[in-house]
Amino acid sequence: MGFLKTLLTGKEESDEEKKQNENRRNFDVFKYDGLSALNMGKVDYAEKCFEKALEIADDAEIRQAIARICLSKNDFDGAISNLEALCNLEPDTPGYHISLAGVCIQAGKFDMADSECRKALQLSPDLAMPHYLLAEKANKQENYLEAVVQLTQAISLKDDYFEAYLLRGQVLCRMMQFGEAEKDADVLMQHNGEESEEVLRLKSCVCAHTGRESEAAELLEKAISLNPFEPEIYVGLSNIYLKLNDKDKALQTLEEGMEQNTDSPLLYRARGAVRLESGDKKGAMEDVKKAMEPLFTTRPELDRSGMGFSFMEAFMDQVEVSSKPGKGTIVK
Repeated sequence: MGFLKTLLTGKEESDEEKKQNENRRNFDVFKYDGLSALNMGKVDYAEKCFEKALEIADDAEIRQAIARICLSKNDFDGAISNLEALCNLEPDTPGYHISLAGVCIQAGKFDMADSECRKALQLSPDLAMPHYLLAEKANKQENYLEAVVQLTQAISLKDDYFEAYLLRGQVLCRMMQFGEAEKDADVLMQHNGEESEEVLRLKSCVCAHTGRESEAAELLEKAISLNPFEPEIYVGLSNIYLKLNDKDKALQTLEEGMEQNTDSPLLYRARGAVRLESGDKKGAMEDVKKAMEPLFTTRPELDRSGMGFSFMEAFMDQVEVSSKPGKGTIVK
């Protein structure tokens, strides 16, 4: 560049121009080396390159890359810091405010999430996602009515927003509005619902609370076939069999869950409650003790371990557990 300028204009580059050109070259080297390293999984080297590049100039693509790295490490503060810088770089881009809001919700920074969603809506009022994130925030804060309002707004802006239908159905179930929840569940069932574990669980929840336990059980059986590694599904199915007065099937379901989820204290607590209800006090106590063992696992060869209740006991003077089949577990 300097040679061409001298050739065309007859003027030498100034020291300042030479420095600027060198900085631009160095910036490009650090940035694209960092991006290449990140694509190859060399995260530590990528971070060093990005740090050097940012010493020269700020850059949106680098900020996004660093934010992704931070999220992969559950470093929410680091991700938020970089996304804030990104929003300051390009404040008129709604997507950046939406990304920041989503991370803030994960980090429990709800006021900040609310503010960023509002900024996105000011920039682009027709966006559905900010309403969805506002609903997520409200749901986490147990403000269910506000969550339903925001989800309804999101769906009005995007009628195929199936994630919004799912969350609204789940929130309506928490509000015991099963008739309304079923409407959302049916929309989802018509859209490949039988291929979604979460949709099947939503429909099952509605059925279980509206006197259709057999249908609810069938739906959870399908959910297990899609995802056999979620202990809560087995516990939910077991509870339904208890409502149907089939304790043997309830126990069998929990034991099948234990085969797939070898270190789940939840399943041992649930089986202990069913055993106690069935009069097997010895078996019930054995399950409760197992659930409370530090580093408990039934498959040590897999290098896995469940913490059970040991983590709670470490920070409490006394732990009292009461459990009823089909009702739940209370820890005091």
